[in-house]
Amino acid sequence: MVLQLQHKHKICLILILIVIAIISLLSYHFLTRRKNDLECTFSLRGFAIPSDCTTEFLDNPVLRLRCPPAFQEITPGHLLSGFNCALEFYKMNFHSFEEEIQQKQREITWENIIEYHEIIEAPLNVVYNLAMALVTVQFSKVLQDLTTDLSQQQGNIEDISRKSEQFIFAVKSLRNQTNLSNAKKAYLSSFLEKLKSNKNSKNLEKKLAKLGSTYSLNVRSSTKELSFLIYNISEMDGIPLNLFKEMSNNARKMKNVSSTSTEGPWLLTINDPVTASVITYSNNRELRRKIYSKLNYIGYTKDFNNSEVIEEMRSIYNELANINGYENYVQYQLQDCMVQNISMINTFLENLYKNIKAKYQLQMSVLNRYAKTLDIDSLSASDISYLKIKYRMQQNKFSPTKFRQYFPRQHVLNEMLKFVEALFKVTIKESKSLYQVYTSTLKIYEVYDADNALLGMIYFDLEERKGLKLPGAYSFSIKGRFPSLNITPIAIIATNFDHEDTLSHHYISILFHEMGHAMQKILKSKYTFDSFKDTKEVPSKFMEHFCNNIDIIRNMSSHIVTGEKISKSILGRIINTSNDFSALELSGLLSLAILDQAVYRNVNDSWEDITFYVIKKYYFRFIQTHQFCDLMQIFLPDYDYGGIMYTYLWSEAIAIEIHNYLLSNSSAFAERALIIRELLFERKNLTSAAQVYEQLLGKRYPDERYFLRYYGIEI
Repeated sequence: MVLQLQHKHKICLILILIVIAIISLLSYHFLTRRKNDLECTFSLRGFAIPSDCTTEFLDNPVLRLRCPPAFQEITPGHLLSGFNCALEFYKMNFHSFEEEIQQKQREITWENIIEYHEIIEAPLNVVYNLAMALVTVQFSKVLQDLTTDLSQQQGNIEDISRKSEQFIFAVKSLRNQTNLSNAKKAYLSSFLEKLKSNKNSKNLEKKLAKLGSTYSLNVRSSTKELSFLIYNISEMDGIPLNLFKEMSNNARKMKNVSSTSTEGPWLLTINDPVTASVITYSNNRELRRKIYSKLNYIGYTKDFNNSEVIEEMRSIYNELANINGYENYVQYQLQDCMVQNISMINTFLENLYKNIKAKYQLQMSVLNRYAKTLDIDSLSASDISYLKIKYRMQQNKFSPTKFRQYFPRQHVLNEMLKFVEALFKVTIKESKSLYQVYTSTLKIYEVYDADNALLGMIYFDLEERKGLKLPGAYSFSIKGRFPSLNITPIAIIATNFDHEDTLSHHYISILFHEMGHAMQKILKSKYTFDSFKDTKEVPSKFMEHFCNNIDIIRNMSSHIVTGEKISKSILGRIINTSNDFSALELSGLLSLAILDQAVYRNVNDSWEDITFYVIKKYYFRFIQTHQFCDLMQIFLPDYDYGGIMYTYLWSEAIAIEIHNYLLSNSSAFAERALIIRELLFERKNLTSAAQVYEQLLGKRYPDERYFLRYYGIEI
């Protein structure tokens, strides 16, 4: 009996010790987590805190400003409550800020005015940017409605500082101080310009934000409506085999549909990477025509139609220009552009059109002759992508599928980062911290300067996620740079690559392009001028042009099975034949730029009439007409390209000349790369974007002749 009791006591003691150990472990985990949360929250000491928001600032994951977002914890509710508390925090502290200025209790210094205002505004900016990022890469109707509401409120917040006589007085007084650098004075001048916008402008901008959300939703919804099933395997002829599995997987997600990759049916989702591949490789002409026809209806189906939305947006854009003293929206946009007047745009676009037209005709005749060898007697727009790739494969004697096998995605990413390290004299490391991610394929990298100081972080979100990510490729900030809070920027590179483990040359170009945008967000000095609107693509185009350098791209190759590098002669043929149809490819951007000018200058003509006018007047018969349907960049205020779609061509013309400057002297490559980092990416100690090009190239405006020669177009 005694032995039994002793045995029971031992068991109880063991159980008690186990419970104590578990409690200790949980307590340690909780305290560590709490410590980390507190370290992520910026100090509230010295600030007024709304009485019902003290706990919110400590517990809400979106308000942990000092750390990367805790994506797995964040809900739309966190975003809404976090924004509301950040707004009340801003209002309370801005009011005290105004009183101190008015009563001369706050000395007018950079730290006391600009940096203090940055601190009290930081929670708002971080929460807003996070919400906009999530709706872009993890779309839901709830997030869409939330971000529309936050965009409306963001305009109200700007009204607070815009209407403050004390704040404007302080900024003006600061600008007049002799001890400030010219760069900071230029920053303040730009800051004051933003404060000038009137109440009517803000109301119109709110309307545009709401219409923009409707436009985007119609695009997303119509792409689902236009998708269709393919039942007969004969219709799949020519389509790469890797797409069979993906299209079958998509079909199985539908109700009451069973599918296999070999027997189908296969779901073709309109406006995603699969669509582009099918229209490029399918030997079935009727299928290509069907897809092309559906692409023209993106955003224009019976239930999801943007026609009226576009006309209303055009009217509001024109009204916005008029109340600010401009004849049309193009002139309004040019106030922040390198191009100074509409006449310069006309000259630039007409010069390009005049020179591209002859090359376009020649390249079309090549395609026509080649089409006849495939029994295609009369070309249609849906044939162009198919014929171009077929022709190039014949000329190169090397298929795009074989090309991809030399470029595994992770290897390319690693090699690109090594190239960027050498180019900008930085160190880029994959993060070893267990940061939370919103998708399992997300990769996080930290960028360090030469002195091992953290410059920022880049999140790579490369794979498509149907219905969740905005189409296309883009780079944007989750967090900006806040020096006074010791907060470094976080940029996302989001693309819609297919699910293969390899990359095409086109995908590699996209990756370099978006890396240019991300590196500017990471390197850009905080207190410097904003880019001219029509030069913001220069850093990305500068990086993209490295993809046409045979040595650089070959160094990134490693066959997925053997590890060998791609043949230099084969790669040379592939890159050198990229200009075979350069005029056809440039015609798309040029047509959009011409259309954009007509949309915002001919305000009394309907959208449909303008579209037909552009197609009829200009020779480009086979521009991709679905571009005229999915015109997010022309119409959506978030993109801010309306009236200035010439930006892509203008920026590329500048980027080509900067690229030539870098490569023209191999012995000075490293030195010139650092100059480009400082002037183009950091923009240190400069007062305007014009200075970048004047210091690099010795002139203010690009010469389109270099642009045309780069694409093999005779002048």
